[in-house]
Amino acid sequence: MFEAGSVNPCHRLLMLKFVHLLDDAGYSVEKMSGTKTSVHIGQFSPDQAIATSRMRSEHR
Repeated sequence: MFEAGSVNPCHRLLMLKFVHLLDDAGYSVEKMSGTKTSVHIGQFSPDQAIATSRMRSEHR
């Protein structure tokens, strides 16, 4: 699992939006926990990988 500092900020915002969409649909994260539900996000940009590689290992 990735630490929050190494997760792409755009992915973090998309995941937050997903949680809000679930809430708007009447579901909660607790209700979805344990179900076969997943979110797949793809990205094509080396920017975050470059930034993460420059971080000290204890901050990744």
